[in-house]
Amino acid sequence: MKTNIAGERALVTGAGSGIGRAVAVRLASLGCTVTLAARTLKKLEETAALCNAAAREAGHGTNAIAHTCDLMSEQSILSLVRAVADEGGLDILVNNAGIVQAGPLEGIATEQFDAVMATNARAPFILMRETLPLLRASRAAEIVNVCSVVAHAG
Repeated sequence: MKTNIAGERALVTGAGSGIGRAVAVRLASLGCTVTLAARTLKKLEETAALCNAAAREAGHGTNAIAHTCDLMSEQSILSLVRAVADEGGLDILVNNAGIVQAGPLEGIATEQFDAVMATNARAPFILMRETLPLLRASRAAEIVNVCSVVAHAG
């Protein structure tokens, strides 16, 4: 495991709130330039402000970059990866975004199940596959896949 990640570029999905926001802020405080991805621009802008404040407080001049992305859409994911490439590459991929459809099995529609699978399983696969060339160009690439159902309460 690396001990100094200052200057590296990270992409964090689900960065609008919860675990994703906390990871993004921590990476920024360690000197990473953090690309934030989520569905809601307002939440991403809030996270970007927190990241930039954490970076400044730690003495880093890094910036957070916000990109809205619908992880259920392969085209949206591909656009995100192109933007990351255009912004200088990638060293750390954090697949954090996830959704839950809770309730009795008989009450969950197939579309709800499909949304969970697209967001929680398919999107990380596509992101890993599509960022692989960027990560291979990195001096020390890392992929972190987060899996949690307790983002807000344990």
